[in-house]
Amino acid sequence: MRKAIVFLVAVMVGYFVYDRFYSKPDTEEVAAVKALESRFDAAVGKFVRGHQQMGNLGMDTTADVESAVNQVRIVRDDLAELMKRLSEKAAVRRADEFDARIRDFYEKNSIE
Repeated sequence: MRKAIVFLVAVMVGYFVYDRFYSKPDTEEVAAVKALESRFDAAVGKFVRGHQQMGNLGMDTTADVESAVNQVRIVRDDLAELMKRLSEKAAVRRADEFDARIRDFYEKNSIE
């Protein structure tokens, strides 16, 4: 058991050193996509909390849900604009994956 713990700690330290000193920093385009992803994640969190409050408390939180959906729409539009300007393969790949996440969110929640 002790060997396993020492091994896990060594792996964690190794990952930290690699991430801190050897991984490349994000380019400007990848950073822009990540910023949109964080805005999307915040809006989805607000959407989920609004639905939970409607179910648990019986409160009318439709304004919260609608606000979250509007934020997702803005992020989707911003992503479409950004995708027109992307030139790096990594940024384009990440943007395509993110676009698929947004479409999946729309389908799962029956949003048009």
